[in-house]
Amino acid sequence: MRYTSMAVVFGVALLTLGACSSESDDAKSDAEHVWKDQVEAIDKAREVETILKRKHDQQNQQ
Repeated sequence: MRYTSMAVVFGVALLTLGACSSESDDAKSDAEHVWKDQVEAIDKAREVETILKRKHDQQNQQ
């Protein structure tokens, strides 16, 4: 029983230390994520949409 409780305490201590990291992952996760390509495609589509709307508005004013 004593060894079992010591093993549990040791295991929890190892898990706690393993969960800690010295590096901040926030900067990396902002720069790269799973849907990076899709987000870039959506941003590009919005830019194209803005350009087309401006051109349409210019043609309507003439």
